[in-house]
Amino acid sequence: MTIHLPRPVVLIFGLFSLALVVVGIAGFTQTPTAKAQPEVIPGETITCDPIDVAVFPERIHVRCAEEFKDVEYFAISTRDALLADRYLNVLLTALTEDKQLQIHADFNEPYAGESFGCYDDNCRPILFLTIIK
Repeated sequence: MTIHLPRPVVLIFGLFSLALVVVGIAGFTQTPTAKAQPEVIPGETITCDPIDVAVFPERIHVRCAEEFKDVEYFAISTRDALLADRYLNVLLTALTEDKQLQIHADFNEPYAGESFGCYDDNCRPILFLTIIK
């Protein structure tokens, strides 16, 4: 026994089947998404023995026992109060517990900190820091 369907039904069924095949093939041929690469932050990481931490209205800075490329101060702006508080906690912990810091700063951007009082002659903005030792 043969079933005869009206032409529009056959056409719709055929297009639907074709769409399923195309979607299925597209699903198998998609390239896997690349894993996100970690952000590369320009600059250098130095080791600092903190000897002074100071808080100013526009910045918090740490003074290292030894200069690095003629720089002995590293600072963070206080514009973002929560971030500044985190940095201050890390800096004071290192200072009071006689720990060393690893400070990442960009020495190729000498004027990056001028807006908050970290001038190019002996200060660089802190990009990130870690307590070590």
